[in-house]
Amino acid sequence: MKRNGKRSALFAVFLAAVCLAGCGGRQEKFTSQDGTAGITLSSEWEGQETRTGGWIGAVKGGKASAVVMQTVKDGGGRMDTEAVQEMLKTDYQVENLEKVENPVVPEGMTRVKAFTFHGTAGDTEVEGYWSYGQTVYAFYSFLYVTEKLDKNALEEIQTAWGSFEEHAPETANRSTVEVTDTILWLNGTHAVRSALQGWDYNLFGGVPANEDTGQTRREILKEEWNVTDKISAEEALRWLAEEGHHGAFEQEMETLKNGGLSDIAETERASYLYGKYDLTESGAQVYAELYTGYVQNGADAVRAWDDSRAMALVEDCYMAGYYTETEALDKSMEIAGRIQSAYGSWDAFIDSYLLGYAYHTGEEGIQEREAYGEVKEEVGNPYLLDWNLTLEKSW
Repeated sequence: MKRNGKRSALFAVFLAAVCLAGCGGRQEKFTSQDGTAGITLSSEWEGQETRTGGWIGAVKGGKASAVVMQTVKDGGGRMDTEAVQEMLKTDYQVENLEKVENPVVPEGMTRVKAFTFHGTAGDTEVEGYWSYGQTVYAFYSFLYVTEKLDKNALEEIQTAWGSFEEHAPETANRSTVEVTDTILWLNGTHAVRSALQGWDYNLFGGVPANEDTGQTRREILKEEWNVTDKISAEEALRWLAEEGHHGAFEQEMETLKNGGLSDIAETERASYLYGKYDLTESGAQVYAELYTGYVQNGADAVRAWDDSRAMALVEDCYMAGYYTETEALDKSMEIAGRIQSAYGSWDAFIDSYLLGYAYHTGEEGIQEREAYGEVKEEVGNPYLLDWNLTLEKSW
């Protein structure tokens, strides 16, 4: 097969995982080298050696291959689904993924999505199945490629994915606070971020609090906030409360107002902004929506973006070791009180958050909106709680 350019790093690992110079021996249960993951396949499948401890590779008579890819969360890793999509596009010329409705959900796994696809490998047409999800311990991606994904093949591979088992090692966690409705409410203020990161909104911190996750958060805090200790954390929180992006937003919207935007009909604002300022069409549309939000709610139109990040920042500082658990929870309660009084519902809070995201990035926040919708569908999610829940200390 002739290829142009460099293969993705993920594809190189994928090839290594399912190479035919395998470990031999037919078996029904296939387990990763480190013993943390396993699936069951028919005896026609042959296990293949992988170069990554939590991965599983198998082939079936040289006509089909399957790989389970694991990325452990504890060290702050993420499953790069975009890399998988790019690999499929580059190496199998897959242009479209067809979403599978009601996909098989392995036990203990959440946020599962699945797709089928058609592509080519050299002169050979191939078809496949790709599913991904996550557990508390890790992200998982399951990829199956064959010449023909007929009904029998689809049933077989979905059954195999449904047989997935995880045997996660015990993870150190210094957190002692129990998950109450109050803790879940606090976590709900930044659950969109948690969902996108693959963290657990039931945990204060999103993942177990230990040295590995602490180091990851220290790196994030330094890079994104220049926070390296309690003093710099307090300064960042002060900035978010008193200025943040909502302060700059208010000034910019006032400039647009004084520049004549207030005299333009709401339906014509995007065209007006596109013609007058150095904006793309999509950027002009975003700013038109921002101005409408400002007219309706002033700086509060985007303030939830700063409020949510303040809550997340406090949690990150606890994980990093800059605040004790009690200090972080007390600060979270202080910020939560202001948040609760400023917005009337979870939807209103998230609308403000997303508008703030749009102001900060110039993008609509489609993934963020989808993440909110997905979390709302999950059992026991924080958005099922009353917005006006009485917040009570349990620590």
